Amino acid sequence: MLYQESKLSDLKLNNHFVDIFDYRSVMKPDFWNSFIDVGNIELTLNIFEAYAKLGWEFDYSKLDDLLTDSEDEFFEQAVYVSLLAGKSNAIKAMRVLYPEHLEKVKHLPLYLAMAGESVDLTFLKKSIEHPDSLLPTVQSLGVMGTSDCIPILIDTLKDSDLGVQRTAVESLELITNANIDLPEPVLKEGPEGIEFMVSAETGWDKAWNSWWFDNKNQFNPGIRYRRGETFTLGSCINEMANPNATYWTRQHSYYELLIRSGARISRFEADWWVNDQLEAIEKWNQWYQESKEKIPTHQWPFNGN
Repeated sequence: MLYQESKLSDLKLNNHFVDIFDYRSVMKPDFWNSFIDVGNIELTLNIFEAYAKLGWEFDYSKLDDLLTDSEDEFFEQAVYVSLLAGKSNAIKAMRVLYPEHLEKVKHLPLYLAMAGESVDLTFLKKSIEHPDSLLPTVQSLGVMGTSDCIPILIDTLKDSDLGVQRTAVESLELITNANIDLPEPVLKEGPEGIEFMVSAETGWDKAWNSWWFDNKNQFNPGIRYRRGETFTLGSCINEMANPNATYWTRQHSYYELLIRSGARISRFEADWWVNDQLEAIEKWNQWYQESKEKIPTHQWPFNGN
């Protein structure tokens, strides 16, 4: 067997582990458990991540030590895996350690948005001021989805980076479903060659400011919104099925669903064959219709312990 002959402690497979576990005969937990304590933290985290995504029961307390040191290169992945495993201590770790390293964070803004509460917007407001964490924070504000996120995102439309502007528009649409018809950026000559015009010249910030002035009374403080509606776990399922959503949005809506619900109904990948995606979405829809009355709509459900 290829995996038995390889030096598994040296492999860097990350998400490929999920495919290996899910589709191959080597998906027996006992086989992979033997590699958890070999001293390779990266390999151990990859195995745990696969376990968590597939809903396998395991003693995830082995992750706790990695949640105490944000300087550790594996801190962010340990947070992510802990959230997928339903461990709320990961949220506590983020809140304690996040402010110390705002300029270094890559994925923590998203994890806070997916698993935290409206109070965590305080952290996102700080990280958006750092250039290295600007883009992931702009994405995360769309996931958080409270009304306070909207003016922050509109202000971000003034950034000179077109990628940041486009991400801000995607986040605004994720929250509001405003469907504003925006002009395309116009190319201009700059000191280092071709550059894109900034939003102030293309009118993106003006269009969104005008829309927000007319519509802000429709959004209540402290409530999450997704595509203009109050956020529920059904919002995640709808986004997974949304053919107009980006791959990133569809896939992370699934991860958000795993984290928020604590349920493991069916695995979902946004690049699967369409029929496989639809089958997984139908299973989740059936579960949600049977369970939604038990889930508080206006709160921030988290099934952690």
